[in-house]
Amino acid sequence: MKPKILFLSAAHYCEHIKQLLKYYDYNFDNLCTLDFYEYESIAELPSLYRRFYDQYDGFCVTGLFSKRVISQVDDLPRKPMQCIYARSLEYYKEFFFLINENRSIDLKRVILDFSLWFDTDTQRQTPENAEEFIHANYRFSDRQSQIIEHTSIDVMMAAEENIVKNAVSLINENKADHIACRFATAYEKLKERGIPCSYIYPTIDTVIDTMQLLTSDIRLAQMDLDLPAVLHITSDALTFEESTGINPVNLQIQQCLLEFGQEHTTNLVIRQVLYGYEIYTTQQIVKEITNQFTACCLKTFVFGRTGIDIQVGYGIGANVIKARNNAAAASKIAQRNKKSYMINQNEVLVGPLETAGTSNERKEVPASVLAASRASRLSVTTIQRIFSVTEMLGTKELTTQDLASSLQVTIANANRFLNALLKSGFAEITSEKKSYSKGRPSRIYKILL
Repeated sequence: MKPKILFLSAAHYCEHIKQLLKYYDYNFDNLCTLDFYEYESIAELPSLYRRFYDQYDGFCVTGLFSKRVISQVDDLPRKPMQCIYARSLEYYKEFFFLINENRSIDLKRVILDFSLWFDTDTQRQTPENAEEFIHANYRFSDRQSQIIEHTSIDVMMAAEENIVKNAVSLINENKADHIACRFATAYEKLKERGIPCSYIYPTIDTVIDTMQLLTSDIRLAQMDLDLPAVLHITSDALTFEESTGINPVNLQIQQCLLEFGQEHTTNLVIRQVLYGYEIYTTQQIVKEITNQFTACCLKTFVFGRTGIDIQVGYGIGANVIKARNNAAAASKIAQRNKKSYMINQNEVLVGPLETAGTSNERKEVPASVLAASRASRLSVTTIQRIFSVTEMLGTKELTTQDLASSLQVTIANANRFLNALLKSGFAEITSEKKSYSKGRPSRIYKILL
């Protein structure tokens, strides 16, 4: 079955993509089912993502900015999403058209809209006009990625208004002649105000590459649903003093686990192990019985039937052994905190999982996480993942390598996260760990969250 993909963008951008496909006589009929939805403001994206979440297998947006805004929707699991990057070649193409139309144009007076919504410190890191862009010695998309990751959502939500306001001001004060846009909805508003502007549209190759990559991501995500999963169940009420482990409480819980499987029409393989039970299933089943990996319905079910409080460690892995190991690691955290947790196939800790059985209630973000996000300019999601690592490791002291391994990111990214927390006062260096090979000792950071 072909995956269903929704393309979200402004009206002019959607129309451009349609015309591009028509001109080159290209369609994605053999690849996916592609629908378009037009919006007028970037602020609509989170609600649109929630609205269409269950109807589509993946989403395509116009740039990193839009992708980042949608990523703040943390009450729904991530679905495959790709954005159409602004490639340098497409900027050069637009500059060429401008020069061809007006040979006397001054490229210093052709302003990039990307420079109009950042503060002064960030502006210095980005090309302000066409001439600076041409002489920049780095890939623009890489710089965009780095800056957007450290930009707060409040600033991003105000970007559209700031671009229009600042562009109008520059034109009226005769400090600019033309605005080169990549912000789809701001472009519409600039045209409405009669501001000389043009849009940096993608080439057909960029569109095709993006859609092929998104379709591949969707296929991989669907394959992931068949990954093996293991649930490790423990409780202070369970006792295994006798060699058989048979006693009324244990039998009561075991019977309850069987009833849970029957009510959810799932084939759960239940096995008694030392100090608890293990359930063998698949990631697809876990996704269903945890309301998209957000709630521990099993914990709620058992307590409602027996009055016994259990802790569940969910593990998912590339094979049963890895899933079992992840479940055991998650179970240790669950026992310590008396809540349920999951470690997925990427070794990322998820949780604590809610026990109310509802995934519609937005989880409240702790004030300390919000404060750390604002001060460090790291996203709330990144801060939460770092905090989850400290819970998984059982300590707030870690090295760059520890963080990189746990988050499955590069050493450079882990180092950037820790330095951002260090500068903002949410981490401190406690000591250094000597290396047995050549090189500097590894710093040990204490996370202050």
